[in-house]
Order: sequence, then C-alpha cells, then structure tokens
Amino acid sequence: MTNIAKVKGRLFTFGCSFTSYHWPTWANILAYDYDIPLYNYGLNGAGNQFIFNMLMQADSFNNFTENLLPLHHKLCSGVKPK
Repeated sequence: MTNIAKVKGRLFTFGCSFTSYHWPTWANILAYDYDIPLYNYGLNGAGNQFIFNMLMQADSFNNFTENLLPLHHKLCSGVKPK
C-alpha cells in the first residue's frame, strides 16, 4: 500500500458540498497538508450521476493512470503521482 505522505503528485476530488464549499473542506485540507496541487471537481448539490460524469471527464482530460486512492462518502477522489 502506498504511503500518502510519500506521494508527490496531484489530488483530484469529486463530490458534493462536502468536497467543495465556501470554506475549506477535507479536499483543501489534504492538498494543503501534503503540499500537492488540488483539482477539485466538487459541486454543491451534486449527485452520484454528476460525480461519475465529472470523474470520467477528468480522466479523459488528465489521463489517470495509477496510484489512485479512492475515498467514498458519496464522492470519490484520487492522488496521482507526477
């Protein structure tokens, strides 16, 4: 298992207002704590279909490959090394 503290890459997050809101969320805190760029695709009120579509669009644009760390709470995120 990859130690997230050793991963230097990008953090992609997808979800609802728990992921992106008017003040920092868990996504912002992780990016800040691990000093990695955040690509936050969260949106207030987003449902599972929107989250899935954004994940597929981001994968198509950013070409996700390996070392994705899925986190679930009506959301999904991943860390991809450079």
